[in-house]
Amino acid sequence: MRFWTRIGAIGAAMVWVAGCGPVPVVADAEGWDHSTLDEQRAWVEARARDAIRVLGEEGWWEFSPEFPWPAEQDAIMRDARTETCRPSQRGPQPGRLRLDLNNDTLQEPFDLGGRLKEHWLSEGWAVSTVIERGSTERPFEHFRAVREDGAVLGLQVGESFVSLSITSSCSDHPTVTERYSAAGSSGEPAEPADPSGSSGSADLSDLSDPSDPSGPSESTGHLETEQMEAGPSAP
Repeated sequence: MRFWTRIGAIGAAMVWVAGCGPVPVVADAEGWDHSTLDEQRAWVEARARDAIRVLGEEGWWEFSPEFPWPAEQDAIMRDARTETCRPSQRGPQPGRLRLDLNNDTLQEPFDLGGRLKEHWLSEGWAVSTVIERGSTERPFEHFRAVREDGAVLGLQVGESFVSLSITSSCSDHPTVTERYSAAGSSGEPAEPADPSGSSGSADLSDLSDPSDPSGPSESTGHLETEQMEAGPSAP
């Protein structure tokens, strides 16, 4: 029952915010490197650990509380989305690995979000506000940090939830391009392995364009608001 309460609260908040904003403009990323899928995974995991150290270690999950992070980290990363960096073009294109994590147990989430924003700025990321706190009727904030090689870090904060997204740099390595090509346009190789053996899942509709790397993917049912624009940089 607690699972559905959590999903319902987060989903309802995102549906409400989605109805308040404009339709995002989708742009292709221009920069990429030659990282392997394993290298992308290692980078995404490291960035997730770094952000969680700032926000708080406990209470993180992907898709649903039945997939806790980091307890089910290996299973979650095996099924993480690989998405094309150039969705408007045909044929094999550079791809990037994406991880979305959620938490509805953190205290003072807006204060924590501010700390993470300052942390990313101190590391040299270009941080911008997608939805400013105070611009919506209900308290909500969405900001992202970008790099020219296509890497994006995103955080969405509400009164009772935090959603963190980590998206790697774009890569044209075959281990990356073959993975999303084989999976189809969704970039998801398979349904997440349920560690409890249960086949149940929440039906949360996608609220906007799945190619946006700054907001959570369709599996989390969260708002995606903008598509980043990119070009090369050191990893």
